[in-house]
Amino acid sequence: MGDFLQAATTGTAASESGSDSNDMDSSSDGDLILGENGAPAVSDAGVGSPKLALFNKLVRNLPDEQLQVMLDAAIKEARESDKVADLVDLFLLTFQTRDVRGGKGERDLCYNMLLQLYSEFSATILLLLPLLPEYGSWKDIMLLTELIEPDSDDDTTAGAAANSSTEELQRALLAMLVEQLRKDTAAVAAGKPPSLAAKWAPREGRHFNKLAKTMALLMFPREAGANAKYRKLVASLNKTLDVAEIHMAGGSWAEIKPAAIPARCLKLNRRALANKILPTFGPDSNGVRRPNPKAGQPRFPDNPDRVKCAAQLEAHLAKAKEDPKAAGVHGAVLHPHDLVRTYMRESGGYMDFTPGLNEDDEVIEAQWRDLRTKLAEAGTLGKLVPLVDVSGSMSGTPMQVAIALGILLSEVTHESLRDRFLTFESTPQWHKLAPGASLREKVRSTEAANWGGSTNFEAAIELILSAAVASNLPPSAFDGLGLVVFSDMQFDAACGVSTHAWETHHERLARRFEEAGLATRWAAPYPVPHVIYWNLRGDTEGHAAAADSRGVSLLSGFSPSMLKLFLAGDMAALTDPLRTLRAILDAPRYDAVRAACARSTEGPLAAYSFTPPPAAAKGSAVANAVADKEGEDSAMADA
Repeated sequence: MGDFLQAATTGTAASESGSDSNDMDSSSDGDLILGENGAPAVSDAGVGSPKLALFNKLVRNLPDEQLQVMLDAAIKEARESDKVADLVDLFLLTFQTRDVRGGKGERDLCYNMLLQLYSEFSATILLLLPLLPEYGSWKDIMLLTELIEPDSDDDTTAGAAANSSTEELQRALLAMLVEQLRKDTAAVAAGKPPSLAAKWAPREGRHFNKLAKTMALLMFPREAGANAKYRKLVASLNKTLDVAEIHMAGGSWAEIKPAAIPARCLKLNRRALANKILPTFGPDSNGVRRPNPKAGQPRFPDNPDRVKCAAQLEAHLAKAKEDPKAAGVHGAVLHPHDLVRTYMRESGGYMDFTPGLNEDDEVIEAQWRDLRTKLAEAGTLGKLVPLVDVSGSMSGTPMQVAIALGILLSEVTHESLRDRFLTFESTPQWHKLAPGASLREKVRSTEAANWGGSTNFEAAIELILSAAVASNLPPSAFDGLGLVVFSDMQFDAACGVSTHAWETHHERLARRFEEAGLATRWAAPYPVPHVIYWNLRGDTEGHAAAADSRGVSLLSGFSPSMLKLFLAGDMAALTDPLRTLRAILDAPRYDAVRAACARSTEGPLAAYSFTPPPAAAKGSAVANAVADKEGEDSAMADA
């Protein structure tokens, strides 16, 4: 592998290949379409599995209409299947989409899937609702309740039916919260800790204000002073919650325990917790931030409570830097780009760097270390090479995600491949990172790479192969190699002249690896690496490969959790995209979803049964889903 790395990184740019044609007036195969930049891609139908096609497009910017069409196709396929497990897979996929710790961590996509499935499988969804806080947060209950508020202005027959359906779902959601608040009241009375349900319970004058009176009547039916009793109950439960937000609101800053601050709360409030003046003013009307000359000075120097809180945080961060196991800082449930974007901003659709951020942000650095450590603890990853798409079509959040995942993978991949990734745009190049550098330094270093331009994936592959051929690398140099392509998959059309007009980029990649090996003194095809096409945009057409493509995985989303699939020695078992999806959905963490589906008597689900494996039977299925409750209150801000 060292020979591969030394040879592959000798070049800095790739020239265009002269072996392929751009003559694509028509396709002989209706399963192929043209992408945004003219390259053939596999259509939704051509993937061969509506469920897999949906999974591959479940990215934050997937249009609602497209989600509905794709989920409808997956439901239709499942209904026509003679395996009820195919239908259960759609419920598994919904909760995997929400799963903040082991899945994609996406909120709105999950809500839309839940509501669409509810329209056809209402009884089953009602059985599954109690799992939502376990894979996400109690806030999900309130957001979903707010989302499905019945339309009081729609007095049509269809509108009345829709309102009746949503009212049933809303009642079920609120009943869950009522039940949990009662359980928490009993728990506190018994000297046990409550859940975080009270933190998100509706209160007057706060978000979800409209639901506060409804909750009061549900908690205290037919009782005088229900509103006052409800306010008192929620306030009492919140006082027992040793969470940072409650202390901040109550002015008891010194009582905040740094090790217990949830990841998202810590990131958002790190300046306030450190009692520091912000480093920049703005942004102004042009999106430009100006350095603050008072940056870093105490914001409230005369408030002893704030000063003590800041001192405690500073001491904890220093300990965490020396020994993360002795002083933990939560960050693992955050998406990597939420941390990387701290050192970046958007301007005109491309990435510019914010002035004034010339020092490491100790909270962000500690959270990045926690994220990296938790990923590495899953085991040693295989020999994975990140390919990061920094072309113009990736501007904004997709590019932030690609860079963040590229940096993260470069830190945890096999040691022989660490601290570098291959960018691809008009002129692909290897980008090397300084070992041991901070996240800020790595993000700044990445600024030096060429950004924008076209999506020349072909040239990126040729950059690898031309160096391998020039060095006469043996086929064994590619054994066990995996390429992880972080991209929107909107590749440029192939260059040159040939008969391979409707050849997808993956088909071309496989062919070129074989041809390159034959061009060496070894006269033997190079083995095609396992290619992980990681989609970062949902608002596109087409896919990189079909369900039966050998040596391919199709992933998507902003979370790095699925990298754990590609541990050393495990990658060979993921022979095609369907096997990879199967490995994701069959994970024990989703046994709770399977168990709930097994209790359903609705339609074809009446024939479904599930028995937890012996190892999981000792504890609850939900315990397999969320071992660390820190994730409950740390769902991503814009998920």
